[in-house]
Amino acid sequence: MHFYKRILLVSFLFFSSQVMKSQIGIDFIANKNKFASWNDVIYEYSDNQDKIFEYSFGGGINYWFRLRDFRLEFTPGVYYLYSDFKLNDVNRHFKYISHVIGIEFDANVYPFDFIRRTYERDCPTFSNGNDWLKKSFFVQFSPGIFGVAREIQDAPEKVSVKNIAGKFDFGIGVDMKLTRHIIVAPIIKYGIDIGDKWDGFSEFHSQNSFNDGTSNSYLSLTLAFYLK
Repeated sequence: MHFYKRILLVSFLFFSSQVMKSQIGIDFIANKNKFASWNDVIYEYSDNQDKIFEYSFGGGINYWFRLRDFRLEFTPGVYYLYSDFKLNDVNRHFKYISHVIGIEFDANVYPFDFIRRTYERDCPTFSNGNDWLKKSFFVQFSPGIFGVAREIQDAPEKVSVKNIAGKFDFGIGVDMKLTRHIIVAPIIKYGIDIGDKWDGFSEFHSQNSFNDGTSNSYLSLTLAFYLK
């Protein structure tokens, strides 16, 4: 037992010694979603062939820090996403609302510039010539958990849900130093949600309850600003 404690202590001290700089980040997020099972339910229930919660928009705040000797950066943070969907048939006029609040643990790896000791002096800018892409390109991995609150407005009965689920996405981005104190990073990612469920959703739409749970795959575009 003492051996494992020593390993944990050494790992913590090593990680702490590597952390060099921290700063606050602000994210603007746009997602294109595909709720597979819920789309099937809507298609069977209505002549409206639009996809439920196809787009979501929001933002987040994160705490950015990186290692001193390696281009491995972390941006743990919180985010919020809003989405809605309108079903307009001859006899049905419902509005579906979705609120998502989540926590994510982003890790950015710079594969072409992983061992770097002069990041502050050579921070990526548009004027760095051939080295710009090498210094600024990164791969992001982002696991997280989120809570949802959804409801169907104007329905004859209340159909709402509060649930907790998980997500994992990964993608690529580039960071660029706009000013001495502002770094901007566009990031494009692909991800999946895990364990998302809306009890009563299928029954409300005259379908079997096994469609209450759904897979969601999404394409995400994030514009991140890091403030030193």
